[in-house]
Amino acid sequence: MSKTRKGRSQAMERANVFASDLADRIAPAVESARDRAVPVIADARDKAAPAFGSAKDRFNSDVLPALTAAAVAAGEATEEVRGETRKRGRAAVAALKGEIEAPKETHRFRNFLVVLGLGGIAAAV
Repeated sequence: MSKTRKGRSQAMERANVFASDLADRIAPAVESARDRAVPVIADARDKAAPAFGSAKDRFNSDVLPALTAAAVAAGEATEEVRGETRKRGRAAVAALKGEIEAPKETHRFRNFLVVLGLGGIAAAV
């Protein structure tokens, strides 16, 4: 057996003995602390139960409806923007994949001039 393994083995044995002794020494203290804490915790739970019950009722009757209404209002207010965001997101993904199509020419200015000219002719007649 090498020197390192022998040293590690001895250290493990010492640690096991120390842990066993420590567990034997602190077990009564842990049990005593548990015996003293159980009634205190039960008393605190009994005192806090009504407060938590009323807080739960208030949350369900006051806060939850307000949060629901705010979420619905936010959803309605952002519906148009969410649609545009969804469309742009899909376009960005398509562009990254190289699947982008050339935009169609709309000729807005030319159409505006045609309508303006037709309106001028109609006004002159």
